[in-house]
Amino acid sequence: MNKKVLLVVLAALALLILPMSPAMAEVTKVPYAFTTTPIAGASVMQMWTEGNILHAELISVGNYSSPQLGTGRGASTTHATVNLLTGEGTYKAEGIIQIASGPFGPGSISGSSEGKITVITYAPPVLLYTSSGSYAYTHGTGGLEGVKKWGSSERDMFGVSTGVGIIQY
Repeated sequence: MNKKVLLVVLAALALLILPMSPAMAEVTKVPYAFTTTPIAGASVMQMWTEGNILHAELISVGNYSSPQLGTGRGASTTHATVNLLTGEGTYKAEGIIQIASGPFGPGSISGSSEGKITVITYAPPVLLYTSSGSYAYTHGTGGLEGVKKWGSSERDMFGVSTGVGIIQY
């Protein structure tokens, strides 16, 4: 058989096999919502000022609930930077959600979020604030391996976080 014909036949066979590859399996994306209710107020790990800028390192732990993922516990570490003259600032956080029971079974998913923060009250060591931003959690383990979620969230001054977005599995 001619080498050119053989190469064309092999290329055609490869193109026929490629769509059947498990790596090309269909991805499911559905709307997603969650609520995290704090177990206690955010714990201040560090707080300092540089001029009119407040820096705060906070740890929050709460009960997590989502119709799409299940129930469990969420924890995050947040770094906030706020202008004390305006009360406005930004935050970046890293978090993990441990799911005890849900449609995917037990597991965890971790990721990050960032956004805007507005200080309601600042009287060291008390820091009451609200925030809104975006999140992306892309590293799942156990039953949540391969699951990803992203969207937007808000936190009220009592520490209750709610969010909406997309979950992919």
